[in-house]
Amino acid sequence: HITGAEERYIFHITGGKQSAEASRPTSAASLAELRARVAASGETLLQLATSLDGSIRVLVGAGDDAILIPVEALLLQAIHHAHEHRTQIETMLGQLGIDPPGLSGWRYFVEQIK
Repeated sequence: HITGAEERYIFHITGGKQSAEASRPTSAASLAELRARVAASGETLLQLATSLDGSIRVLVGAGDDAILIPVEALLLQAIHHAHEHRTQIETMLGQLGIDPPGLSGWRYFVEQIK
């Protein structure tokens, strides 16, 4: 779900020019496949976030419900959606007695500048 959503955000942001992986799979992907896809979508989202013109509008929804929104809104939703589900996973791991990895944005930033 998380991986497919990131791919769909990319699909909308690029006007459908990116991977067709965003379609719903017909079978379960292996962990290796999911890891590769989420790494690729994460890199693409980072590249898009640092290179897009803020005046771009993105079409979301379908039919009468379709609207144009600022590209920043879709990028913000991508961040929020990913964080929301990762936090849920962290909670479930904790309930199972597994010490989850840190998900702090600060921690990520510090790791990136080392």
